[in-house]
Amino acid sequence: MPFLSISQSIRDYAVLNKISDYFSSGTLQEQNISNRYEGEQPMVRLIFQDIIFLHNTLLPLLNSLNFYSKKQLDYKDWVIIVKLYYSGIHLYPR
Repeated sequence: MPFLSISQSIRDYAVLNKISDYFSSGTLQEQNISNRYEGEQPMVRLIFQDIIFLHNTLLPLLNSLNFYSKKQLDYKDWVIIVKLYYSGIHLYPR
């Protein structure tokens, strides 16, 4: 299942919470990594998994942006996967 996640330091929890509130979507998860470097803060992750939200809200928003790095290729692959899941093609028999 496709998803989009944003990970930040725990000190940015409020920012990710506001993003989640703005879209009325997403799940916040605190990540306590046991093998962190000394002084490294725990992380928080905002995850969007709702395929309808990904297809109807995030894709139009992200498609309006220009990507100028090699991540553009990863994004194009992700768009294809979201569209396949949204249309249900992934459920077709081989």
